[in-house]
Amino acid sequence: LENEMWNCWNSKKYTVCLHVGSRIRHLLDEELRLLSEKPCSVRLVHYQNFTAIVSLLRASTVLAQAFEKLKMYDKANAEFEHLISIDCQLAPAHRRSFWYERAILNYGRHLKLPKKAFELAADVIQDNTFDYYFRQRIYDRVMQMNLVDEDCEKQLAANIQTALDETIEIDVEIPEKVISALLLSKSMGTSVKTVFVIPQEHQFSCPNVEAVALNYYHQEEHFSKGLHSEGSVWLALFGLLCWNEIYDSTVEDVWISRYQTYPLDLYVGEMFWINRQKTFEKKFETLQCLSVQVDIQSMLRASWREHEGINSIVKWDAFESSEMLEEILSCMDGRMLVKLFGRLASNFKRHSSGFPDLVVWNVQSRDIKVAEVKGPGDRLSWKQKAWLSHFIKSGIHAEVCLVKGCSSKALSTATVNATLSRGRKRVHGEEEEEEEDIFDNHN
Repeated sequence: LENEMWNCWNSKKYTVCLHVGSRIRHLLDEELRLLSEKPCSVRLVHYQNFTAIVSLLRASTVLAQAFEKLKMYDKANAEFEHLISIDCQLAPAHRRSFWYERAILNYGRHLKLPKKAFELAADVIQDNTFDYYFRQRIYDRVMQMNLVDEDCEKQLAANIQTALDETIEIDVEIPEKVISALLLSKSMGTSVKTVFVIPQEHQFSCPNVEAVALNYYHQEEHFSKGLHSEGSVWLALFGLLCWNEIYDSTVEDVWISRYQTYPLDLYVGEMFWINRQKTFEKKFETLQCLSVQVDIQSMLRASWREHEGINSIVKWDAFESSEMLEEILSCMDGRMLVKLFGRLASNFKRHSSGFPDLVVWNVQSRDIKVAEVKGPGDRLSWKQKAWLSHFIKSGIHAEVCLVKGCSSKALSTATVNATLSRGRKRVHGEEEEEEEDIFDNHN
């Protein structure tokens, strides 16, 4: 039934999804009744995805989303609230997070029921079974939608401070740098919100905001190399230098197939660290004692040769060879690596996203910097703030690069149109994302 539901969804047959969903809803209620009489015998959290109940929950999520696609938001929220009411031990936390966020958005934005949205948001913020970053995001969502008056806002702000049982690692000041770039005038007839331009001889290019920042770091700060990588560099270094620890075959209950691309506990909170703490600590001690320029680079090259092309957390197609990673390593030391790897290993699910957009380096001077790039109207997420803060505390220069536009009216319309026609696909690729994020129910 789950496959049938997904086939309908992928074919955009949302009305058919509703018919399939009615059968799924019946089976889900029956499964819940049976589980109430005989509790689930699944021993490990990372086996949940292979149970009938979670398969039905995935399909039921698609049903709720089908109602949204048909703009039947009241029925969508009826489904979401039904799912929310299910015992949290049966429903994976990331699914419950998604159900709550969609229900809050629907109540606040589409159904115009701010009180209902606020009540759900308050439940989330004061529930410490949810991840800190998710609760903070819900708080930000409530503020953005203006769901509360000033008194309620003050109370909600107070609640979030007392309710959170974790501390976020943003305890250093994150530097900001403002740079300017030519901005294509709206009068040129572009169909996108923001188009930056870099003049060249007899023409100009229309790069994305990250490329504008890379150009600045190369021209103005003399970094010889740079990469718009987000997390690919850091995940590659972690994967290659800690391969044996991540893919340790002696860890019980996390390998059930030779075709797995990662152990089952990789995305299960702190369990990944608990199962490998001793081996990681031993590796970290080794890294701190080795020379980056000789030993650690040799270790990385050997790991690359042995594992290249194997499906893993390393995105092989992001790098032509190990040379670029070796250059980045040459600008770091073992202590920096251990700080970064320790955060990833402690809770990979939480910390494997939110990395800064750019890494720039200069092999000659051994300078390295990471930067989160923001264009007009963009804001930092809490995960991005946390990673920038962690890079700074690890001894790596980190900053926010704010790209502001300045007038480009002097550019000729003919040149603009010629350049846009050559790069229209690339320009349109920078359009703002749709409002509704579709949850990947396969994970």
